[in-house]
Amino acid sequence: MTMEKTELNTSVNEELQDEYVSEHISVIDFKMITFSLAEKDYAIDIMKVKEIAKANNFTYVPNTAPFVLGVYNLRGDIIPIIDLRIFFNIPIKQRAKDTIERAVKKGTGELEGVEYIEIRYEGYGPGGVAFLVDVVTDNKNRSASTVRMNFSRNEGNLGETGSVAFMFDRKGILEFDKKKVNEDKLMETALEAGAEDIIDREHFSVVITDPNDFENVKKALDGKGLNSENAEITMYPQNEIEITDIETATKILKLYDDLEDNEDVQEIYANFNISDEILEKMEG
Repeated sequence: MTMEKTELNTSVNEELQDEYVSEHISVIDFKMITFSLAEKDYAIDIMKVKEIAKANNFTYVPNTAPFVLGVYNLRGDIIPIIDLRIFFNIPIKQRAKDTIERAVKKGTGELEGVEYIEIRYEGYGPGGVAFLVDVVTDNKNRSASTVRMNFSRNEGNLGETGSVAFMFDRKGILEFDKKKVNEDKLMETALEAGAEDIIDREHFSVVITDPNDFENVKKALDGKGLNSENAEITMYPQNEIEITDIETATKILKLYDDLEDNEDVQEIYANFNISDEILEKMEG
């Protein structure tokens, strides 16, 4: 009898605990950018990350803190290059130290006898998606080989010069979160300032400008309190290919990721669009 009572009390307590937990704990769903440093994993809220870009060539600045390796010009914005190992005082092995020092010298152009050249590659990925790939390299044969391999192992093909470039135009773009701006005000201000077009996306409105009018349009929009989530001069596709199946979307993103991981690649332009619905299914 005593044992049965004890088991009953235990069961009741567990039910009460489960009920308390369900009432007082809420699930927060958000995405993170992760990276590793000294064999430890770190994460940053993706909403705090403006952009992920490579900075192979940067400028050394004297009389700065030891952890500041230099600065990088990203489309007119001066970005400091920070060595997190030094910033957090993390010891490194001599071999890793030599690699970092060589990378710094490469970035600042201090390696003797090294000349960097800019090359644009053109190709097609899965689903007939067009890619433009800009690289900065000290070995064009190596770059051609690695970029070709990126395409071939992801069901793509590296094309001849001019095979893809005609599908893109150099344009200024400004992206606005629909939840944060008045769309009528955005359209009126942008067109009056000289914008060429405004494209309606699922969650964003995209203002398109001629590169020569980019700064004037941006200034006019900023003056009206219409602040963009992203603003840049880029190679913008004349038409986009809508990707409607998960298999093709997965292959395209795999090619894009492989190109991003290529140390010579600086910029990637492509003419595909994957809906939020497809992306959510891929994540699920």
